[in-house]
Amino acid sequence: VLGTLTVGGGMYAGSSLRVAPTTTKPLATQLREQLDPIIDQALGRGLGFTAPAPAPAQVEAFTTPGLRTGADLDSHEVLPGAMRFNEAEDRFEQFTLGRGWAEVGCRGKDLAEQWKVITGLGETVMELAEASRSRTATVADRDVIRARLGGLYDRYVGTWGPLNRFKLTEPTPLSEDKIAARLDKAIAEWRIKTGREEALADGLDPKEAGPYTGSIPDEVYEELYDKASEQPQPRRYSAHLQGAIARDPRLGMVLAIENFQSKFDGSDAVATKTAIFTEDTTPFKDKA
Repeated sequence: VLGTLTVGGGMYAGSSLRVAPTTTKPLATQLREQLDPIIDQALGRGLGFTAPAPAPAQVEAFTTPGLRTGADLDSHEVLPGAMRFNEAEDRFEQFTLGRGWAEVGCRGKDLAEQWKVITGLGETVMELAEASRSRTATVADRDVIRARLGGLYDRYVGTWGPLNRFKLTEPTPLSEDKIAARLDKAIAEWRIKTGREEALADGLDPKEAGPYTGSIPDEVYEELYDKASEQPQPRRYSAHLQGAIARDPRLGMVLAIENFQSKFDGSDAVATKTAIFTEDTTPFKDKA
């Protein structure tokens, strides 16, 4: 405790415990006086831990005087969720904080080939975005990256079709038994919730309240029945974008390089390239 323990006073604080702060010493000194004996005791018991010193190059950006502008940081810092294909191990890997690169599964050779191109598109579109904002990258530099991006995109579309393609799922309609089961569950949840609300209104502990046992109002029953009997709606499904690749933060940028139009069910799809293939979409601008 950093301070002096005192008993509260007054009508409402007579049984409370207060801590009067110590103002004669800096807070850092107070913390040090409390923690040093605990740390020394731990060291004496062999429970100490000393982190290895980092290489000088690793800490240079943090010890060099002056404002950090980002130029001293690694521009290729890995984003959590980013995927890559490890050719040496013949497997896909995904980066997560605390774990680093770890293997993730991919079903089927065809899907694996698609993911290789999609991850390549992600790396390339990120590289192009950085080059477009760079003061040093030339038009020729960016054109080289665009050519690589275009080659990957053409290869993908020519083999598998548009990146944004999808099919419309046809969900199984709810049977009467399924609706009845959903309604029973909704009624049980409503009784529990109502029982707790009544207990709270009566000044009782809602955690100890039992379910409401009275009759259900007609309007409540109708609302619960309507929700329980709602039929599932068709939804868009892109099989090639399911699994670990859906967690790659670059996937949205990859899908955005394509203009995509189709009918509601995904048929008659038409895909074209966006402006990123021909011009800087995120140009660097000097401050006014």
